[in-house]
Amino acid sequence: TLEGHGWDVKCVQWHPRSSVICSGSKDNLVKLWDPRTGGCLSTLYGHKNTVTKVAWNDNGNWLLTSSRDQLIKLYDIRAMKELCSLKGHHKEVTSIAWHPVYETVFASGGMDG
Repeated sequence: TLEGHGWDVKCVQWHPRSSVICSGSKDNLVKLWDPRTGGCLSTLYGHKNTVTKVAWNDNGNWLLTSSRDQLIKLYDIRAMKELCSLKGHHKEVTSIAWHPVYETVFASGGMDG
């Protein structure tokens, strides 16, 4: 059991190449975990509402997060830095997915249809 979020965890995903788990929660936080120790490696504070999805790109360098705050955020995990915050949805973002071939392309869906 990984303990550290202040509210319900809404999504989790394994890193594609390392032993790291990413989780998103109703506490608006994204956390990176070491599954061997159960310890939190880092916390990302970018969202202002429930984190609905997290998604690593294929090489694991970038992490997409989506939220009920209508934003998608892109992080470079190597530098632990937010690269951009994307606004285009008018309601909560409920789904994100990287393209299976083109590493810099992703799609998103939300409650706005």
